[in-house]
Amino acid sequence: MTEMINGGIVIRNTIIKLIVFIVLSVSILAAGGEYVDRCFHEIGMRTIIDSNQHYLQQSFDRATAGFLVLSVIKSGLAVIEGSQIGVGFNLELGDIVQSLYDYVDIAWKTVLAGGTILMLTRLTLDAVAAIDHYFLSVTLFFFLMYMMVKWILPKAIQISRFLREAVLFLIVITMSLYFILPLSIKAASFLSAKISQPLIQETQASFAQIKEEFSPGGIQKKLFSGQNLKEKNWYSAMNFSENLERVKQRFTALQEYFAERTKQVSVWTIKLIAGYLFDCIIFPLTFLVVLYVVTKGMIQYCFGISRGASVKEDMEYLLIKYYGKPVDSKGLEREVS
Repeated sequence: MTEMINGGIVIRNTIIKLIVFIVLSVSILAAGGEYVDRCFHEIGMRTIIDSNQHYLQQSFDRATAGFLVLSVIKSGLAVIEGSQIGVGFNLELGDIVQSLYDYVDIAWKTVLAGGTILMLTRLTLDAVAAIDHYFLSVTLFFFLMYMMVKWILPKAIQISRFLREAVLFLIVITMSLYFILPLSIKAASFLSAKISQPLIQETQASFAQIKEEFSPGGIQKKLFSGQNLKEKNWYSAMNFSENLERVKQRFTALQEYFAERTKQVSVWTIKLIAGYLFDCIIFPLTFLVVLYVVTKGMIQYCFGISRGASVKEDMEYLLIKYYGKPVDSKGLEREVS
């Protein structure tokens, strides 16, 4: 009777193992053929991926428009740096616009870096979509190898542990490619729409308002319109006191004007840096790290991987090596599961 029961259990376990082997083998082929990807897309991942692409494209277009505006302003300020005013003698204007130029240059570099990061993120998502199914196929293959080692070589603890660690690593990577990365960008886009994007749009709109004012043509008009630098009357040209007073008034007016603009641009630049810093780095990385840590912890818990479990396996390996079978707390030999 006992032999019949044991025989039934062996047959049932063999059938279960055969079913698991077939299911994993079919899953490996299906994953490599991107059939599993279609299932993930059906459960909502396609919507998230399309939303991320739309968000990244819009953000990149916005960054490109802001970059062009700042390029025009930067070119106009570069004209001022090499300009001179005066009649009979010249006065360099570079000193009074240096601070303003520096702030615009920082904003220009910020938008350039932000646009580059957004483009790299889009390319990363495209690359992930092209390789994620290969990682899933390899992960399932290593999981199949792990199960087969447990079935065929139950005493090969070291090999089993190596395969289990490999499976854990591959599962985390695969989960990151399929879910963690897209979800982190989706969450970042949600916060960006509420916090950083309005700040960036407001700042870029402010820069756009002074675009014509600081374009090379606008700068030339502002500095030299209505002012004849070459007097027709040689006597007027030699009247240094009159020219000095006129240049002084002109320089003072320009100094006040550029000081006010520098104050405004400094605030806009700080807002722009903060907006792109949160939009491109802080929000995505924060969600990415949090989701990665949570996912890895859950997988380790499901696999029963802990320091205590590793020590227990090491002890079992030593007992098997020297005694043939591990012993329990009562000193009785037991089989390894």
